[in-house]
Amino acid sequence: MDIGRFSASPIGHLVPLRCTDGRSGRPYDHAAFVADPLRDEPPLTRETWHAVNSANRALARLDQASRQVPRAGLLQGPTLRREAQSTSALEGTFAPLDQVLAADRTAAESLPKEVAEVLNYVDAAGSAFVFVAQRRRITVGLLESVHGTLVRGTPADTSDAGRVRRTPVAIGSANGSIEGARFVPMPPGIELDVALRDLVDWINAIESPREPLVSAAMA
Repeated sequence: MDIGRFSASPIGHLVPLRCTDGRSGRPYDHAAFVADPLRDEPPLTRETWHAVNSANRALARLDQASRQVPRAGLLQGPTLRREAQSTSALEGTFAPLDQVLAADRTAAESLPKEVAEVLNYVDAAGSAFVFVAQRRRITVGLLESVHGTLVRGTPADTSDAGRVRRTPVAIGSANGSIEGARFVPMPPGIELDVALRDLVDWINAIESPREPLVSAAMA
C-alpha cells in the first residue's frame, strides 16, 4: 500500500499495524487505513455534478430499455458474471471472462478455483439482491451471510468466514506479503465492529434525502 498517498487522504487516516503473518510466521510492521465515519454529502465540484447527472441519464436509459424486454431478469445473469469477474480481479483473482460466462455451477468441483471464486461472488450478490428486493433493512447479519457465501470453498473460508473478521487482511498482494498489498483495511477489534454498524446505520438512515449515486460512491 502506498503509505505516502494514504497518509494524505482527506477521508481517513493510517494506524500502525504490527502483527505476525499467520502463513509464514514472519513479523511485520506496516500500516492500515481507517476511513472516517460517513456524514452528509460532501460539497462537489461542478464537474463532479456533471458526471453524476450523466450517470443518472445513463441509468434512466437503461431502465427504460429494460422495461421493453419481456424478461429483463435474463440479462442479470451474464451482466453480474461480468461484474463479478472484473471486481474479483481487483482482489487478485483472475478468471477468463469466457470461462466465467460458460461455467456451470452444478459442476463446481470441476471448475478452476478462480472461476469458482467468481461464481461465489455471483451467488453472494444474488442473495443480497433478493434480500433488498424484499425491502428489508440492510443489516450486519446480511453482510456476514453474504461474506460466508463469497469465501465458500476458498483459502479465505476460515473461522472468520461469515462473521466480522478477527484477523488482519491485505487486499491485492501479488507476492502474498502485506507490504506488497494494494490496500490494507482497518484492523480487527471493537473499533471495526463499531465502524461496520455505523456504516449500516448510515446506509439505512432516511432523515435527509441523498443523491443515490453519490451515496453509493460514499459507501
